[in-house]
Amino acid sequence: MRSNENVDAIRNVAQPPQHVGHDDEYVLTITEVAADLRCSKAHVYNAINGKIPGILPLPAISMGRRKLVRWGSLQQWIRANERGRIRNDILSASPEVDAVGRV
Repeated sequence: MRSNENVDAIRNVAQPPQHVGHDDEYVLTITEVAADLRCSKAHVYNAINGKIPGILPLPAISMGRRKLVRWGSLQQWIRANERGRIRNDILSASPEVDAVGRV
C-alpha cells in the first residue's frame, strides 16, 4: 500500500495547482507561484524584485523576509506581461542616442 501512496504523491506534484473557486484575495506562497508559472522559486524572487528584463515586477506582500502573492495580482501580472508591456526605463527613447547607442 505504501507504494500506491508514493505514486499518488508523485502525480499530485506533477500537476500544477488549480485555484478554481478562489477569489482575487487568495494568497499564494512563492512555492505555489513557482508551480503555477512552472519556474523556479529563484526566478519568482527575481520577478518580484524586478530583475528580469522586459517584464513588469511581480507585485508581492512582504512579511519580513517572507513574500506572498495575491492570486488576483498574479493573474493581472500574467495578462499584463502577455500583452507585451515593458517597463519604461528599459526602452526609453532619447534623441541624443541613435539605435546602436552612438551619441
